[in-house]
Amino acid sequence: MDEKTTPLIWWQERLFRWQEMGYQTDRIESKLLNDEQNATEFVLFVERCVNIAEDLRNEISSLNDRHAESAIAWLDLLDDPLNVELVQEEFGKFNLNKRPWAIDAKASVRNWQNAGKIEELESIVSRLDFLDPVFIAKGSLLGELFENSNLLDELDGEVAKLEESQVLRWNNLENMVTSLYEKGVNAELVLTKNLGEAYDLVGKLEQVAEKIDIVKKEISASIEPFSRVLAENIFSRINDLNIDSEEEIRNIMLEVEATARDLDLRHLKVGKRLRVLTSSGFTLPPEVSSQRQDMLY
Repeated sequence: MDEKTTPLIWWQERLFRWQEMGYQTDRIESKLLNDEQNATEFVLFVERCVNIAEDLRNEISSLNDRHAESAIAWLDLLDDPLNVELVQEEFGKFNLNKRPWAIDAKASVRNWQNAGKIEELESIVSRLDFLDPVFIAKGSLLGELFENSNLLDELDGEVAKLEESQVLRWNNLENMVTSLYEKGVNAELVLTKNLGEAYDLVGKLEQVAEKIDIVKKEISASIEPFSRVLAENIFSRINDLNIDSEEEIRNIMLEVEATARDLDLRHLKVGKRLRVLTSSGFTLPPEVSSQRQDMLY
């Protein structure tokens, strides 16, 4: 009997259906072939896994883009339905830590379905998912409002307050970034972070800005009077500083301090020497000057 006329094993139709649903079935087929006595029980187990995997696929696919990396990894694992318990456990921990409202919503989904408000529930969850991670703790406090679909308006209002708070915080950050830019510090990277990281970075950049401001004032007061060219050269190097490198900032501060001290010392020595020459009866040519702007010349 050739391959074309070989009758199918009873479970192969199930196998083909799972394949059409996008699942890999190599491990499943191997186990069925090697343990025919328990094939029925195993097929029922896989069927349950596939049903759970379908629900997980839908939930994971709806995640906010910020979780794309994790979502892709879980969806890849779910290509094999035998991985469903692993993904279910990992996704459950993920929701507990980063989307507690998703757990609350799922626990009460039947109530919302019966009330014909499932779309409203999904919208609330989506809005909470869109919030910055800094609001996870506050979002976790809304659990009781998910228990009854009649509390939709109250739940909507609480989510709106969180959204308004998020907008205010981002506006504040944008103002701080603008202020840093005016001080000569490029802080555009701040706006690519989440709120918690962004405020940490802004705090660090503000400290950097203060140090740079001190350095620039020192250059203007103690170096520029002697040489505008030298001052502009140092200003240019400051603009190219790696603000994440404390060593670079410290080195430029030490250099400016040393340069200013050296120029001031040389100015004092030149002035003293000129006074000695003058008091000794020498008539100095008009181009000889003890003014700071002329000293290097």
